[in-house]
Amino acid sequence: MPTPPPPPVAAAEAPAQPTAPVPPGPIDTDLAHVTWSLWEVEHQHHPLELGAGPIFWRKRGDRSTSPTQGFEGSVGSSTLVRIRPFVLLATSELTLRGFDPSSYALSFMQSLSAGLTLGLLEPDARATLSMVTVDVFRGNWSAELFSPRIAAGAWLHIGRLGLGAHAFGEYLWRWLGNGDVIAHGVVFELSIDR
Repeated sequence: MPTPPPPPVAAAEAPAQPTAPVPPGPIDTDLAHVTWSLWEVEHQHHPLELGAGPIFWRKRGDRSTSPTQGFEGSVGSSTLVRIRPFVLLATSELTLRGFDPSSYALSFMQSLSAGLTLGLLEPDARATLSMVTVDVFRGNWSAELFSPRIAAGAWLHIGRLGLGAHAFGEYLWRWLGNGDVIAHGVVFELSIDR
């Protein structure tokens, strides 16, 4: 009678190793990741903006008279990114300026602003280009691109409503007309977060 095979020998089990706690991951210092996080949807707001205020201007090189007063009005929309304590704002707006009863300019403007969030107050600085402008000064027509403007001011934000005031200086670079224009003024703004 054949002898039965010996029973299989169980493999020796390795003793259980105690698990060490996993150390926390490194702090994210990758500048590219921080930069991209600025544009994530949860950080963005898209307010509608209205602005109006006085403008003072003179032709470049004309120092014989005091600046002439006019008026400016604008409407536009923005993309606002707020990661405390910083705030960034990109704005596109259509601006109409009445320099005097026979002088007007219509501009499509693009602005970039950077500032700080200090509670409800947000001071900022702004750089603007009039991407395209059509104007007439007392019967002399012109069209131009890339007229620069700089501004500084502040916003007061209460809920979805923002009230702002910015002082600005602008060089209206008239490509086809007879003489460039230097302007400065103050714009009072209202923004409504949509």
